[in-house]
Amino acid sequence: MWELERTFGVIAEAGFDAVELMVTRDPRTQSPEIPRRLAAKNGLRITAVHAPMLVITRRVWGPNFKPIIDRSVELAKKVGADVVVVHPPYLWELKYQAWLIGELDRQTAEHGVSVAVENMFRLWIGTNAVRGHRWVSPSDLQRFTQITLDTSHCGVDEYDILEALEKVGNHLSHVHLSDSHLDHRDNHALPGEGRLPLVPFLQELKALAYKGAVSLELDMREVLDQPEGPVEALRRARKFTLEQVG
Repeated sequence: MWELERTFGVIAEAGFDAVELMVTRDPRTQSPEIPRRLAAKNGLRITAVHAPMLVITRRVWGPNFKPIIDRSVELAKKVGADVVVVHPPYLWELKYQAWLIGELDRQTAEHGVSVAVENMFRLWIGTNAVRGHRWVSPSDLQRFTQITLDTSHCGVDEYDILEALEKVGNHLSHVHLSDSHLDHRDNHALPGEGRLPLVPFLQELKALAYKGAVSLELDMREVLDQPEGPVEALRRARKFTLEQVG
């Protein structure tokens, strides 16, 4: 994992003007001071905060969903972000499921920060798929007012991203853009290096006059040991995206 300073610097060098902050086990991602300072230093805005809901970050702010969401919203407000990305509940998280259905819209109304539920995917073991989350596909998430659409997650289950965009409609608050090799793995490949129809997807976003952020959530491990690898890869990804959405 890169240190936060280097990450912000590379993102700015590649020509971006905004960044999504993912809360990790690194304490510097868990409070506003350092991300806010680094964003200002590098001429970046922080437009979204990803709550610590990955398996490896689930205990960062304790095991219970409500403190995780509350602290993520508070962090978003302090860094100037207007979206918090959360994952849907696992099958056994019945209290979280009930809260999302009954209280999520009130939370957004009270704090002025959109809490956008992200589409996930099934775990594939050979040709068998195991469902871990209560809701997985974009179709499942239509019940929510605010949705984060992740194209790589669609790719894992070979869910058509154009159909996904149609399903979420005006519920779309945030986009995680990356490509997929359609091999039942969460690739987060560079745009244009996989098999997803990202060009028509981005063109449709533009046609819909989508006003939210498009966050490039990419697997950069293959280029990290190359001196200019990360910057050049991000520049290519940015160019690919801007050519379609302007």
